[in-house]
Amino acid sequence: MPTFSKYIEGQLEFWNNYSRILNDPEFPRTSNMVEGFHRGFRTRVNRPKPTVQEYFRAIREQQVITDFHVDRLGVGKTPSKRRKSSHDKLFDICSRYSEYTCKVDYLFEVAKYFGHDIE
Repeated sequence: MPTFSKYIEGQLEFWNNYSRILNDPEFPRTSNMVEGFHRGFRTRVNRPKPTVQEYFRAIREQQVITDFHVDRLGVGKTPSKRRKSSHDKLFDICSRYSEYTCKVDYLFEVAKYFGHDIE
């Protein structure tokens, strides 16, 4: 039976998004778009064990937001500028990879982009 490290070596291209980010700055940061939805919904519920009323309120709020985005896409509008500028920043960091003399500094920049404050 193969070890976990052998599995990772075989799947490295699938999980490595570096080249995808350089080729397409709009490429999502996660491999699963549902993660973003769940994170947003969890912040709307804002409790580990919500009441039924709180849960339905969050579902109604999410439906309004989803309808808004579907309508915008339906008339040809693109997602908000905030998301695009966020992707642009990650693209800039990745495209300057060769300029970093110390690759650890590059990793610190990527970590800072994702919200980790590493000293």
